[in-house]
Amino acid sequence: MVEDALGMNSRIVDIAQAFSEEDNHDNLLEMIVAEALIFAGGDAASIYIKTDVETLRFECLAIKSLGIMRGGASGEPLGVPDIPLSSIIDGRELHFEVVAAFHDCETRLVEENMSERQEYYSGASFFGDMLDYEVVTALSIPLSIGKPETLGVLQVFNPLNSASEPVAFAKEMIPWIESLASLAAMAIHNRQLVDSHVAKQEKLAKLVQQKTTELESIINDLKVINARLLEEKQVDHLTGVNNRKAFEEAFSVEWRRAERYKYPVSLLMIDIDHFKRVNDTYGHLAGDECLRIVSDLIQTIFNRSADLVARYGGEEFVVLLPYLPIENAVLCAERARAMVEAQVFVYADIEISLTASVGVSSLVPEKGLDPTELIKLADEALYRAKDAGRNCIRQMSVT
Repeated sequence: MVEDALGMNSRIVDIAQAFSEEDNHDNLLEMIVAEALIFAGGDAASIYIKTDVETLRFECLAIKSLGIMRGGASGEPLGVPDIPLSSIIDGRELHFEVVAAFHDCETRLVEENMSERQEYYSGASFFGDMLDYEVVTALSIPLSIGKPETLGVLQVFNPLNSASEPVAFAKEMIPWIESLASLAAMAIHNRQLVDSHVAKQEKLAKLVQQKTTELESIINDLKVINARLLEEKQVDHLTGVNNRKAFEEAFSVEWRRAERYKYPVSLLMIDIDHFKRVNDTYGHLAGDECLRIVSDLIQTIFNRSADLVARYGGEEFVVLLPYLPIENAVLCAERARAMVEAQVFVYADIEISLTASVGVSSLVPEKGLDPTELIKLADEALYRAKDAGRNCIRQMSVT
């Protein structure tokens, strides 16, 4: 028995910690009803919170046997009417277990026929009408941080069992449920204080915002300018594709992601063959136009959302291909090479023919592997393509 008490105490400490760390009111209520079901061995639980107009407002419900969680963060409230704390409706004095528990600040136990003791305004009868769920036994535990500071009531219910018999609550568990309710009350109280403070801060922030509209407009304009400047730093001005800096940043991010999720990353290095001859023969303006057309061709091929095309330098382009194994990357590289070879480049009525050499590399990043290894492999493959006579593809991979 001592061991059981020690275990329950340990559990209470863990729950207190969890309640204190939860920063969302709705989620906190859901945690409370879930724990209440476990402690009480109950089938259903609900929470009522006192309002500013002397009523108890239904906040959250969980029914284990029906797989229902309503109110709180999981769904729309059921629409249970508020219960007047006066217990007087239409001139009649009515009895509600939840109100009695609230006023007396004492736990109330109904061991049979709970539904018959409640009127329409009670959740117990309302659940029966809406969900065909008859509450038979019930515990009503005040959520109190010290009388008269009672915040609401936690109720735990049981229906008839499969043999149509009332399911009783274990008397020895009631003190532990009361301890849980005390923790819940303190957590709700603290959450209310924080939320109230936050609401005041938000109101103050709104007033400040109204007074600083002009300043915000200036800040937004500066943000737009900064974003434009940042974009310009990431884009190659001549071709309109990403520049080397953008590639290096994207490559670093993609490498870490691929290392974590263990997928292949392929890289293409595309070099326009004998491009210096184009500049020397037709002029640099013609060469610039050829670079723009080549970059457009490459972008039409590598257009997945994950693909990244960048000008690596001079007449060299690089293509980052996440998730693509070497064999697929080679097929794409061949398509790019063939399109460049087939394209007729026209500048000032002059037709210019170009070819391209492509180096392809691929590997699955691993911890401890230098990311530049993939770039080195693609660069070496490109040189092999050039040594093989250009206008061809060579590949290197690590498997």
